[in-house]
Amino acid sequence: MYVLRKTPSRGFAFTLIELLVVISIIALLIAILLPALGAARRSAQDSSCKSNVKQLGLAIANYAADNRDGLPDSGSNGLGGDLAGFLDDQTGQDWGKGIWVCPSHVDFKQGVYTSSYGYNWQYLLAPVRNPPKAYPHVYPNGPYKLIGLDYSRVKRPTEIMSFMDHGVPDGGPEALFAYVMRPGDPARPAGFGVPQLRHSNDKGNAVFVDGHADSIGTEHIDPLNEDKYWDPFK
Repeated sequence: MYVLRKTPSRGFAFTLIELLVVISIIALLIAILLPALGAARRSAQDSSCKSNVKQLGLAIANYAADNRDGLPDSGSNGLGGDLAGFLDDQTGQDWGKGIWVCPSHVDFKQGVYTSSYGYNWQYLLAPVRNPPKAYPHVYPNGPYKLIGLDYSRVKRPTEIMSFMDHGVPDGGPEALFAYVMRPGDPARPAGFGVPQLRHSNDKGNAVFVDGHADSIGTEHIDPLNEDKYWDPFK
């Protein structure tokens, strides 16, 4: 009597070569998709940053509407946060949180830094005559206890920046307020930022005195262009 034996079947098993082919295809797809995903993430961060500075522009406009057309003063509201704290009523945001933080500002220190965005304080705070102070203002003669310009005094409000991406200078003290130093000022006082182009293609974001937000590039932070993008009287 013969006993029939079943021949072993491969079934759905994969050979080593087939597995290697599948792994190679997966790796290729990942290599193709990762740059696209990174670009999408950077684009989303850029859009979020633009939204932040746009809201800061609206806060400035609301402040001016409530203060006889005056741009923001320099001081804090008494609760900390310098200019960021001074605009609490208009932003509804605590300093160092929410719209004050750029999603691309990877080294932002919560609870230490005030804002990812610096105000053009050296030009947008009114020159003081009694006693006279240098204009554009220089540290330590400001920004504290200086008042904002009247909006009507700003020439070319569509070109003059108010808030822009900024950060701690290279090698600077680990502090960051809501004030940025103009490009032509070599001073690097603690807590005062310098313009940063931290988004794709060496771009930054800014809101202009008229309230519109836009990308900025190296031309906006070139000391040779201060008259065009920073000085409201030119």
